[in-house]
Amino acid sequence: MNNKVLIILQDKHLGTIYAKRLLSERFEVEIYDNYSEGMRHASRFKPDILYLDATCVEDIYDAIHAMRTSPVHNAMKIVLIVNNVERKQLKKIVRQVDGCLLEGQFIPQELIARTRSLLNT
Repeated sequence: MNNKVLIILQDKHLGTIYAKRLLSERFEVEIYDNYSEGMRHASRFKPDILYLDATCVEDIYDAIHAMRTSPVHNAMKIVLIVNNVERKQLKKIVRQVDGCLLEGQFIPQELIARTRSLLNT
């Protein structure tokens, strides 16, 4: 069975690049540019890892907290993609996102390396 990756990223073009690279590495991938829609599909897709663009949600702390307390979403690992999020807010969040933050845009090889590391593959 392939590992599943859900990407919620505001930049559709960049998300497509990441998805293509993950697919080439035999991951199952779903990508959304809308947080609500992505999380609705996460209940069905049951991803192993969620890459979440912090700009896709109004309050990232509340979103992460809701995922961690949800029996449907609490098993997935969360990697937060941040760009212009306040450092003060990040300190509060980092304890709930498997300690993983990717700052800004990163190259697809970084995504693959981070995914493999988190899944021990």
